[in-house]
This record gives sequence, structure tokens and C-alpha cells, in this order.
Amino acid sequence: MTKNKRKMEIEDLRAMYDLSIYNHPAVIESAVIGVPSERMGEEVKAFVVKRGEVDAETLKAYCREKLANYKTPGEIEFVDLLPRNGVGKIDKKELRKHHVN
Repeated sequence: MTKNKRKMEIEDLRAMYDLSIYNHPAVIESAVIGVPSERMGEEVKAFVVKRGEVDAETLKAYCREKLANYKTPGEIEFVDLLPRNGVGKIDKKELRKHHVN
């Protein structure tokens, strides 16, 4: 598989994660990034701004209803706000800097 094709597949997966998590009633907004994984090479980490009480395992179970088990986010981190760039888009570069292995 070429590097560009792999990158496109990962981007497609990230879009699916964004949509599946975002549709949960306790989620205000979310963003996902790829993080290194020994087992998969790269897996998805979700950053979630929540309303009310919801835990990571509940969101993972919700995603499993909509995605294959192996596509469920490996890690979910709750944040108060998602970083934005100058034009108001979620700044994924900042999220990557924030990620801790």
C-alpha cells in the first residue's frame, strides 16, 4: 500500500470517528487525530468536549454500535475546549502537540 493511499484511508477513518462520536447526545464537539500504535501502526485518539456526565467507555461502546470493533477509538480524552486556528477551524496540530504517549 502506498503512503498516500494509507493516509487517505486514515483520513476517511478519522471522519467516521468524528461523526460517530459527535452524534452522541452528551458530546458538544469532538476531533480526532492519529497517534502511534505498536499494534496497528497508527490508531485514532478522540478529543471530546462533553455536556453532562459521560465516560470514555460509554463513548467507545456507542462507537462500537456504529463502527467495527477494531475501528473504535483507542483513547478518548475529555477537554474543556478544542483549540482553534485563525479562521475558526479545529487546530489539529495543537491537538497533536497536546497528545502525550
